[in-house]
Amino acid sequence: MSDAGATVQEILDQIAVEVMTVGLDDLRGVARIHTGLEQLAQLGQSDGRSRLTDLATGLATLVSRIILDECEDIADPLDLLARGVALLQRLEIAHQRHGCETDEVSVPPEMLALCTSNTIGLDPAAEPVEDSGDEPTAEEWAAAEAGGADATPTPPPPAVDSQSLPVDADIFFDFLSEAEEHLATAETTLLSLESTPGDVELINGVFRSFHTIKGAAGFLNLTEVTRVAHTVEDVLDSARKGKLSITTAILDSALQSIDLLKALLSGVQKRLEGGAPPPQDIDGFVARLVQAVGQGGAAPPPTAAPMAAATAVPAEAETAAAREASQAAESRHLDQGFVRVGTGKLDQLVNMVGELVIAQTQVSQNPDVRRLVSEKLTRDLAQLGRITRDIQEVAMSMRMVPIRPTFERMARMVRDLARKLDKPVEFRMSGEETELDKNMVEEIVDPLIHMVRNAVDHGIETTADRVAAGKPAKGAVALEAYHQGGNIVIELQDDGKGLDRAKILAKAVERGLARADEEFTDEQVYDFLFRPGFSLAKAVSDISGRGVGMDVVRRSIEKLRGKVEVRSTVGRGSTFAIRLPLTLAIIEGMVVGVGRERYVLPLTSIIRSLRPAPDQIHTVMGEGEMVQVQGELFPLLRLHERFAIAPRSEKPWEGLVVVIEAEGGRGCLLVDELLGIQQVVIKGLDDELRQDPSLAGCTILGDGRVGLILDANGLVDSAGGSTSLPGATSVADTDLVETTG
Repeated sequence: MSDAGATVQEILDQIAVEVMTVGLDDLRGVARIHTGLEQLAQLGQSDGRSRLTDLATGLATLVSRIILDECEDIADPLDLLARGVALLQRLEIAHQRHGCETDEVSVPPEMLALCTSNTIGLDPAAEPVEDSGDEPTAEEWAAAEAGGADATPTPPPPAVDSQSLPVDADIFFDFLSEAEEHLATAETTLLSLESTPGDVELINGVFRSFHTIKGAAGFLNLTEVTRVAHTVEDVLDSARKGKLSITTAILDSALQSIDLLKALLSGVQKRLEGGAPPPQDIDGFVARLVQAVGQGGAAPPPTAAPMAAATAVPAEAETAAAREASQAAESRHLDQGFVRVGTGKLDQLVNMVGELVIAQTQVSQNPDVRRLVSEKLTRDLAQLGRITRDIQEVAMSMRMVPIRPTFERMARMVRDLARKLDKPVEFRMSGEETELDKNMVEEIVDPLIHMVRNAVDHGIETTADRVAAGKPAKGAVALEAYHQGGNIVIELQDDGKGLDRAKILAKAVERGLARADEEFTDEQVYDFLFRPGFSLAKAVSDISGRGVGMDVVRRSIEKLRGKVEVRSTVGRGSTFAIRLPLTLAIIEGMVVGVGRERYVLPLTSIIRSLRPAPDQIHTVMGEGEMVQVQGELFPLLRLHERFAIAPRSEKPWEGLVVVIEAEGGRGCLLVDELLGIQQVVIKGLDDELRQDPSLAGCTILGDGRVGLILDANGLVDSAGGSTSLPGATSVADTDLVETTG
């Protein structure tokens, strides 16, 4: 388990980490703990530390009994092991403080008896085997809740004081990370249990998650977390033993316990960071869970699955997916090939690799180097370029995480919303292993939440309406992620009533966004949904309103350099597709030249480029300069005027016009030349330039010059394009005051 020369403290730290995550069925982890305890016993004996030797030997015996499955007399052997390791930590702290063993910390004989005897049981109502100052055990909490007169434990402290615990903050943060994974796995499995409530294997999976959290929390003296996890664990234990059936009320309470545990864990993190977490109603939760258990009946027969017939996706498929998630989570705890690295270090690595890419490009494009005629130098530079690209790909992949947790979060939300709205809705997901940049995954959560709420609230009809329309009573909402053309596409689909084109257009006319006699494509009509404050909802809902806040959704997506596309068929449903780049650190852009300056336009913003004829340039009353492109007029923005630089030519027909799009508006940029497509590393701007809405960042080009990265939204706004309709302005409906050509 550790090096031969490891100290007592180093071995204890390793054992502590193992105890936090080990389960009764994790024989590899238990064996590692046994090896560490034997090493402690040997060190204690060689140093003449009898208390350390006796306790380590007793705990090693307990671990041997766990391996041999001889702990029937102990209610929770892992809880006893965690308390024993905590006592070992206190013994070591006292030894370091005084330089020798003292009477400051004693080893209760009752604990040693429990570890080594096959006849002594753990009496829930007995006096604690540790010092009176320790936290109450889970068994004592259970006895107190049962009404034991003498078993009421001391109430838990209002907040965790990490300074009073015999472990450092790093162990707490490791526990928080592991607990988050266990809760995510438990949530996914509980949702699958709703369709197959009699699946004992799924119940065992959820039980293991809560059991592991309880054991680790008990070791860290997190009394509130221990109490909640232990309460749910008891219910699941009864269910897996066939004493209790899994009902909807119990599932609701179990899912609520996950929310409560997340809040408690968040409070632990706030306390470690010096904050004060808000109080949580644990007593209320326990009361609700007891009430839910009281409503449960006898255990269902092994083959019973009363809700499976109403699920379009086969129950065994959901069960397999949940088992796969559970096994994947468990393998992460067993696999010793992983190292936790802070995101700050990853960000720094990506930045340094970006600098390396820039430096490599500068060297390879240096005029002095390019003038040299040397086959070996050419080969070496090519090899350097390949290695640099490989390093860049590896560095970027280290920031990539699967989108599965985000999708699973949406599954829980769909379930809760469907129950609240009394609509049976099935949630499906596919492509959840698709990976995205970690920062992008965090940014995509809020837009997805809003869109999923819209789909359930206003997209899916009521049961009566669906039956009347000849559709299945249960609605369907699906999330899918996949790669396409160097981008990630996330599609949200529902089989609801779809978007009513006529209603949207009528609302747009009512708000003055369109004229009744104008013709619009479906894309242009759906674009009205993304206008600020646009909504078709007749009443404000506390859940959503289809269209309310969709402008925020679009801005959030475009901030990530992405796009939102809408497809819909009345009576059959809608599809909202979010198209995102793979990473936020590198973009593919078109380098354009204006005078002696270089600018980068993201390719996702470019519609087309052209050299206009003189008769395509117009001055329109109240609109300024416009460019006529395929029968439509777009506002013209002269980049040389925008940035006050000298151009090669001020006449549009002597230069080039780039048509760009952002937030449904379009505009034209006048540039001198297109210099080619290039992948660039995004760098930040200083405070003064950051205030310019038309700039998204900067980069260092191959010739060593700094190039500004343009923001399509800011450019279209400044050109007046975002105030016009998505299809721009028809020439036939415009008063042309002057034709400059």
